[in-house]
Amino acid sequence: MFRTILLPTDFSEPSARAAKYAAAIAINARANIHVISIVESRAFEEDLKPLLKQFIHDAVDETLSILGIREKPHIQFEYTTMVNQSPANAILEASQKYQADLIVMGTHSRTGIPALLLGSVTEKVMRGTTVPLVAVGRGENQLEKFHQLPKKILAAIDFSEASKLALQQAVLLSRLWNSTLHILHVIEMTISVPYPPVSIGPVISTEPEIVENTRQALEALVREYVPEGIPNQVVILEGEPCHRLCVYSKEKEIELIVIGTQGHSKLERWLLGSTCEKLLKNVEIPIWIHPHPNRIK
Repeated sequence: MFRTILLPTDFSEPSARAAKYAAAIAINARANIHVISIVESRAFEEDLKPLLKQFIHDAVDETLSILGIREKPHIQFEYTTMVNQSPANAILEASQKYQADLIVMGTHSRTGIPALLLGSVTEKVMRGTTVPLVAVGRGENQLEKFHQLPKKILAAIDFSEASKLALQQAVLLSRLWNSTLHILHVIEMTISVPYPPVSIGPVISTEPEIVENTRQALEALVREYVPEGIPNQVVILEGEPCHRLCVYSKEKEIELIVIGTQGHSKLERWLLGSTCEKLLKNVEIPIWIHPHPNRIK
């Protein structure tokens, strides 16, 4: 399923969490890990490689301890430093150059004016990647919390082609990790204004037939994409998608969210933001982001 995992690092705490997550996936899938770091000057390139090796060595040792594995698995590691580049562009270039099947990286969950002006590296990679991206958030390390790879996976569905691909990815992960799959759609609340206008003003409502039609559509997706033998449940919620996803994930102790990107324009992202970008800033568990179909080669 995965042959090469790309692990960008800046040696921060988010990168350390991402390294343990990448190691756990590599151990389970027997994949190799390519670690990269971006430096400002060629003079630091050789000095950084021993640090990269020690960084991944510590991550693997800690991961083996958390997972209760005594024998060190055979995983090949590559180490690369890239000089004087935009971090996001360097990561995307490395993903293509080293034929990565998956990118795993930490997110600093920046919000406010700095994020508006600069954007996070993770968000920029998300918008340009042609392979899945796992963004490991600011919450406590999931391996330390659950002592295993995810056993509860949430697939966020909006019936787009991107979300259907994300569902297929979630099914593969559920089969690989023997996980339960939560297939969730959020109906965004609509505002209806009575005609002619009356004093009570706008009323927030969702018609029962909309909920029932949505349920039937989700169940049809399950029949099409989810093989028998994979435990799953269909969930329909109402409200703002990011908020409802975050609340549901916390209530049900979801360990991984799988979602597809929509490929919004820059103007649409600036005005509304995407659900993926909002999740990156708000959710604490890892998010598996499947690239938009137009970017997959």
